[in-house]
Amino acid sequence: MNKKLSLVVVILAALALSGSAAIALAPLGTPTADLKAGQFGVGLDYAYADTKVKIEDSSTHFKTNMITANLGYGVMDDLKGFVRLGTGNAKADNFSGDYGFAWGLGTKYTFLKQDKLDWGALFQINWLRSDDKIAGETVRVKPYDIVVAVGPNYQISNGLSIYGGPLLQWVRGKVDAAGGSSDIKEKSVFGGYVGAQAELAANTSLFGEVQFTGDSWGIGTGINWKF
Repeated sequence: MNKKLSLVVVILAALALSGSAAIALAPLGTPTADLKAGQFGVGLDYAYADTKVKIEDSSTHFKTNMITANLGYGVMDDLKGFVRLGTGNAKADNFSGDYGFAWGLGTKYTFLKQDKLDWGALFQINWLRSDDKIAGETVRVKPYDIVVAVGPNYQISNGLSIYGGPLLQWVRGKVDAAGGSSDIKEKSVFGGYVGAQAELAANTSLFGEVQFTGDSWGIGTGINWKF
């Protein structure tokens, strides 16, 4: 196996055996911008989330799958913007939703560059819709999450880096049914994440990461191409 992949594979394998999941609806990736001014990037992301939330006066775990294609653009050498489009589903107690429309957007900014250590900050927001039939009536879950994170991206060797840092995550949304709507709200806001990214070939990279708060933790992964 290519040594550049070993750290990413170890992270993904350990999480697959853990039975737990990422807290965010979509992966975060490095906190630093990875595109030069005028450069485009495309990718494919996957996240499986297990997030403890409050609905009215009760607590439950939302489990979501989200698969999206993303398109990024280098606004400047140190500033990247991106959008996501794809599909996802949600599950909770007595609710097993279908795959509905999912999308998101965000930005990354590198504010400090050093020899092998760059520092950056990111912001992203993601939306998801998932429906299920319960007692003959349609119940729709519409969660969204907002994530702000900051941290370093450290180059271990040529083509292999590790990244991470503290994060804040807000999970909100609605549960709509014939009887009315209920609000969704996260149980924990503060957390952190850590991951690794390996260059597979020129302008092609794979990443895997762990995310966690006081109530949830897990996995996100993706592959990206620059052109």
